[in-house]
Amino acid sequence: MQRRKSIRIKPRPLLLFLYLCEPFTTMVITRLVPMSGISKFAPYFTISVLMMGYLSICAIRRRLLIPEFWVLYIVIIMFFSLTYLIHPEYEPWYMRPDFGVWNYVLRPDNGLFLYLFIRLVDDPKKIKSTIKYSGWVMYVYFGLRIFSFLRRGYWIDVSNTGFERHMSYNLSLGYDVLLFALAFLYCALEDKKKSDLIGAVTGIAIILIAGSRGPFLDIAIFFIIYILIKIVDNRNRAKYIAGTVIAFLLLWVLFPYLVVLLSSFLEGFNIKSRFLTTFINGSLTDDNQRIS
Repeated sequence: MQRRKSIRIKPRPLLLFLYLCEPFTTMVITRLVPMSGISKFAPYFTISVLMMGYLSICAIRRRLLIPEFWVLYIVIIMFFSLTYLIHPEYEPWYMRPDFGVWNYVLRPDNGLFLYLFIRLVDDPKKIKSTIKYSGWVMYVYFGLRIFSFLRRGYWIDVSNTGFERHMSYNLSLGYDVLLFALAFLYCALEDKKKSDLIGAVTGIAIILIAGSRGPFLDIAIFFIIYILIKIVDNRNRAKYIAGTVIAFLLLWVLFPYLVVLLSSFLEGFNIKSRFLTTFINGSLTDDNQRIS
């Protein structure tokens, strides 16, 4: 009889997985623990557990302290501090409750610390697979947020003065999904797997519903960089360049019709995408007047 292969869960990829799934974990804790104010403390509890895991690994292998991350972190703090001293009028933006420096940019549950956990794994294949595994979990979380949006009819945002605003799009959600969408997209282009293609399409669909324009610019930049790398690495460059130009021209001609078709499809489900609406109306590059 053949022995079954045991599944070994390695601690470093697990920490990265749990870090990426932190919003989902926080949501579960909030739902399971019916206490007032638990939603404010749940993220700190989750991150505290992850940081304890990180410190435990570092206690065993000191080279995993990732000193360059902590140097980067200190430099960023110094940069913001110096800027604040020179421009004290920036205080409302530095101290705003949603995207402030101290309670968002430098918080351990935001993007800066993602670099730490990625460097902790330091294996491209494991990093990609971990991001994809966590991506499927986070798509469930994002789907629940979209369901809440459809039920309310608007996104809830907080202005720089701390007041609640009702918005037709969600800026942060699009960027939250972007990492997973790009990981799936890259793997779909490289490995040609249907599951990766489904993951990429799902991520882009969520960004589309969120309605923010910025993530689509990042996706376009990704394609440009990917194509340039392929052209440099490809021996038959002329053929690859010709294929790229033809594909770009076809997309240029068909894209407006595809946008209208996709917008009509979403409206059939009572979903309006701000990105598609502004594109159709020709106001995609207009000022969004987000400073209010």
